[in-house]
Amino acid sequence: MSCPSSGTIRLAKIRQELESTGTGDDYNEGPYTSNTTTMKNAHEGSYSIINTNSTTTPGGVGSEPFLLSEWYSYNHNATSGMGKD
Repeated sequence: MSCPSSGTIRLAKIRQELESTGTGDDYNEGPYTSNTTTMKNAHEGSYSIINTNSTTTPGGVGSEPFLLSEWYSYNHNATSGMGKD
């Protein structure tokens, strides 16, 4: 599962999605960390490079303000056949 398409979205779960390695290891079930997570580091790819195959992607380096809403529907594990047209 990718990040939700609406409703509440959580920064810690975005990091889980970014550090996921497969479809069963993602936003809801991804690796847990107690380390500090920041919106800037998530957007700039510090936890993992943003997957541009996802149909939606957050802004990157220098795209302030960094918004949680930019992560709606982001799928870190999307393949080229699942991504943008």
